[in-house]
Amino acid sequence: MFSISRKTLRRVTWWGMLLTTIGAIAALMLYSTTLSQRQYQALYQQTDQLAQLMTRQVGVQAYDALVDKNYQPLQTMANELATEPLIRDASFYQLNGSPVVRSTNALPLETAVGLTTPLGLESQGRQQLMTPISRGGDIVGFLRLTVEHHSVINEAKKQLQSNMTEFRLLIGLALLLGALLMTMLTRRSARLSW
Repeated sequence: MFSISRKTLRRVTWWGMLLTTIGAIAALMLYSTTLSQRQYQALYQQTDQLAQLMTRQVGVQAYDALVDKNYQPLQTMANELATEPLIRDASFYQLNGSPVVRSTNALPLETAVGLTTPLGLESQGRQQLMTPISRGGDIVGFLRLTVEHHSVINEAKKQLQSNMTEFRLLIGLALLLGALLMTMLTRRSARLSW
């Protein structure tokens, strides 16, 4: 007949609880990292969708001014767009690709996309959005916006980091309480005989 001593049973139980606790800690840390990455990705996608929607709306508004070659409203629109925290610069182009109007702080296209700097460092954290300026399928030009993802994401990133820190502190507190409970139960079971 197979028998296990009480001392061996206690050791196996203790090691099992320890390994289960370590596995739970690892799983919670992995989950918190995965959750953080998902939140960053969702924030990036929301920023991108918002910028594309705004680009399409401005493109619709700019159609008449570009057809009439009335560039003053386009200049005003480009400068107003560039004052938004999400947008670095705005430029309007004719159908052949020649620039018509640029915001006052606009980077040249080659610099904005990172062609003039080593490894494209100038374009990091920025995204170029191009949309046709059209009405009823008649394209008369293009609008290019340089979107500053990092300026929008930085504030949200701080909030996410704060939430993740609180989450990790709560995990640590739960582990501490679990260790105290395990110690109390171990001492109690040591005093009592099986």
